[in-house]
Amino acid sequence: MLVGDDGTIATWLAAGSDWIESLFEEALGGLGRAPGLPVGSELPAVELARVAGGLASVAALVDRPTVLLFWNPGCGYCRAMHDDLLAWEASTPDGAPALLVVSAGELDEVRAEGFRSE
Repeated sequence: MLVGDDGTIATWLAAGSDWIESLFEEALGGLGRAPGLPVGSELPAVELARVAGGLASVAALVDRPTVLLFWNPGCGYCRAMHDDLLAWEASTPDGAPALLVVSAGELDEVRAEGFRSE
């Protein structure tokens, strides 16, 4: 889903590859829905629980170009790309963006995913 710059939900929740693709087209194509944060906006002041323990703001975790991946261990689409993501993390190409995984689920379940990323 997209969150508007006023902090409200700006789109429906996208589930599955077709809906996610449609959401991206809508967000990037400006099809009349409320846009997400404009390019160049500061990161929202959101604190997240870390797998390693404690809390951290998103801004504190992002110090270079970063892909922010929203993850759900019970999502079939997520499951389908799990092994590819782990392989990418194991041999991240030089100059590739960092990966920040924001996951739903219980802490033990999230740890079991095996991501190296924050």
